[in-house]
Amino acid sequence: MVDYDDAKTKEEGLGEVGHPGLYNGANENDGSYHWQVIPITRNSTDAYFGAMPSEQAKVDNKYYTTMYTAFPYECLDGVKAYTVDKINADGTVHLKEITSGKMPSKTAVVLACNSTKPNENRLLPLLEEPAKVEGTNLLTGEIWLKDESKTEDKYRTKFDASTMRVLGNTTGSFDNVNNSDVLEGTGSTGTLTYIKNNTCYLDVSNVENAAASYTLTTKEPVKAIDGYYRIQNGYGITENNGKSEDGHYVQVTDAAWAAPNQTADETKTEPGSVIYLKATPVSDDMLRVENLRSQGIEVVGGTARKDFMELYNSLGDMTDEQRYEYLRKAQQEGYIFTGRALLEAGIYAVANELVKGYEAPEGVKTLSSEFNKQIADVLDIDMYMTRTQLSNGQEAWTLKEHVLNFDKISDFVTKNMSRFQEGFKAMRKVWGTTTGETIEAYEVKTLSDLGYNIKDDKTLSSGTYPVTLSADGSCQTSYEAIFTHPELLYYWLKLNVWKMLNNPDNYKDALHSMTGSDYLYNAFKELGGHETVMRYIRRLHYDTDYYLIDGYVSNGAEGNEGDQYTNLGRFGFCNNNTTSSYYPAELSTAKDGGKWVLKQVTADNDSYFGIKASDKFQGLDGHYYSTLCVDFPIDVTKCSEGLHFYSVDGNLGEAETRNYSDGQTWTYRYITLNEIKDIVPAGLPVIVETENTDASKNRIVPVVSNQTYEGTTLLKGIFFNAGKSNADDSYGSVIENIMENLFDYQYNNMADALNHRYGISYDVNTQKIYTLQKNAKDTHNPMGFYHYSGTSLSHNKAFMVIDNSAVPAGAKIYFGYQGGTITSIDNINVDTTQPHTDAIYDLQGRRVAKPMQGGIYIINGKKVIITK
Repeated sequence: MVDYDDAKTKEEGLGEVGHPGLYNGANENDGSYHWQVIPITRNSTDAYFGAMPSEQAKVDNKYYTTMYTAFPYECLDGVKAYTVDKINADGTVHLKEITSGKMPSKTAVVLACNSTKPNENRLLPLLEEPAKVEGTNLLTGEIWLKDESKTEDKYRTKFDASTMRVLGNTTGSFDNVNNSDVLEGTGSTGTLTYIKNNTCYLDVSNVENAAASYTLTTKEPVKAIDGYYRIQNGYGITENNGKSEDGHYVQVTDAAWAAPNQTADETKTEPGSVIYLKATPVSDDMLRVENLRSQGIEVVGGTARKDFMELYNSLGDMTDEQRYEYLRKAQQEGYIFTGRALLEAGIYAVANELVKGYEAPEGVKTLSSEFNKQIADVLDIDMYMTRTQLSNGQEAWTLKEHVLNFDKISDFVTKNMSRFQEGFKAMRKVWGTTTGETIEAYEVKTLSDLGYNIKDDKTLSSGTYPVTLSADGSCQTSYEAIFTHPELLYYWLKLNVWKMLNNPDNYKDALHSMTGSDYLYNAFKELGGHETVMRYIRRLHYDTDYYLIDGYVSNGAEGNEGDQYTNLGRFGFCNNNTTSSYYPAELSTAKDGGKWVLKQVTADNDSYFGIKASDKFQGLDGHYYSTLCVDFPIDVTKCSEGLHFYSVDGNLGEAETRNYSDGQTWTYRYITLNEIKDIVPAGLPVIVETENTDASKNRIVPVVSNQTYEGTTLLKGIFFNAGKSNADDSYGSVIENIMENLFDYQYNNMADALNHRYGISYDVNTQKIYTLQKNAKDTHNPMGFYHYSGTSLSHNKAFMVIDNSAVPAGAKIYFGYQGGTITSIDNINVDTTQPHTDAIYDLQGRRVAKPMQGGIYIINGKKVIITK
């Protein structure tokens, strides 16, 4: 076999190409006619087959190329092979690794190599065919064999830019452009002809509106999240090597206060750091938060979204006090950004007047429900999580919300303009044409300061309802024009909210006329004095994403945020824009301060939650007792050994007075405890028995469960501190206490505080609160529930509310028994020597003739365990 001179063909773009063939006239003494067979082995250094990607086809630290061969092979030297199993809407293609490293023949793959040298990217041909690669592969390979006797393209594939993308050696992505290193043709730009031999192309024939280019990703699509986590801000991990002063873990500490200011050690014993998170995928790297809850407060989603929408749609039918609660509800149940909640209150106020009107025909009122549906659609209170990385490579998430887009509202008004005329008349009656429809020159400047240059909006000068700019700098418009130009509508509302915050007294009568009460006037008056509110409203812009961060981004110059990041251990927000002169990019300035790390709560050393019992509450049996009420279900089977959880039966036992031989006399009223051995339902107040006070040895494990408690219980529980001393303080808010006055309730006693904050029915005149305490004077049964005369209750604890007539003066509520299981914390002696000749009683007081070994009985007034 020789390479004879006349066996040549002309190949397009390559010139003359020689072909091996048989030559009968060969001289056996001529060395060129002899062939040496060199095996390609795993250890070959000079006889090898390898991949040779381009220097430019580098993504991160890998070089990429495609491969398609007629023989099977195994990847050596750390080369990894991938199929393409998915084309994503975000312009990426997902590479699925062939983990065996062995490629069957005619398998189209992408190879990730460590260098551009083939001897460092070896592919070992195999004699045996590996197992077929399962699953979808959107790559198609080309071997390119040409029939020399025919002129048609029988064995090679023409490139079609409408249905094919090839891995360009100058881009590292799948493109629809010519690349002479990959594509055979004339070599001229844009005159691509054939796919190169032994390469692959990406088939996009079934992709609607296929992108011109697709980048590579090996990330697996994000999976749904449903569990209990701690959330730590990235600043506390990378900026201070995880040893920052406050740790930056999120903790919920009140009905309207949460902050990333908790240390790692504090998270171990503070229930407010245990956060239920449920999120579902909306793309390969993004999740929609369905529920974010801790301490009974659903910050995002869940019933909070449902409750808020019901609240919003029913505002017009509420009383003055109920409407005044609007902002409180918006802040407490579903909103992190108070400025946004206030803007939406303003939207409601105007929209309510628009569709309701004064002395308007009945037909206008029927427009209300339809219009509110449009508003509900744009009030998207969803939060989204996008997968990212900290600067150290650790997986993290950004959390964002989207500020309003009014296209749907404007479209609805445009289509129903005739029906809105009566509403516009009503608005003119309240506001007048000067206040509502003329934008004065100073207001035009204010709009510019707030992020909207009305002079640059070219859409305003045309259409059915144009806006006219006057020579004096003012702007003459109309409600028709305002409500049919969505961006103008947003900033017009923002302008009016801004004016009312700065000078609420100027608008008191108008606000009262709109709502029939002073609830909005009071809200604007109270909030206008908070600089944080004013700063955040300035920074809320139309149709913009905002991201939750720890601290804030600013250089101190209004309208020019984005130069400096300040960490505070408090929530803030920033944008991620790149073009606007009003609000440049801020998320990139926050860096890891704008990213959040999830850590699932387990029984492991670094992620447990434990009960730190007090040594003051040690029973005579040596065990420690406490009460607990947490927002998450507990999987008892996975908790530390020695932990026991008891519910309390809903009925009190009869009062009983005991006279002891040592002269002590005590009156008890028994309760019945029932041990829970599987799941403690979320929110169920319980008594907890531990063998020590060390939280690391008393670990409890949250579990996602819908299990409920069957029956009644005397215990009540709270998630936050409550009482006179606490109720006299203002509530906190999520952002720098900006709604303190709105949440400021003054209570005369703890009963009022509990009623207001937790819905716990408690009459201070006829009832008393009982809490778990220890009476050192009672040497027989010191532990029990005693009347509590203090002024505050601790968070996540349980207590009882008992009628005064139910418990005799000086009596205590004492632990009882259920089903023969020891649940008392009375004195227990282990008796191994007593011959048991005295009268023996079981725990129900019945005399026993033959006690069983291992049983607990009462002998001579003491409980003993019979061991023999």
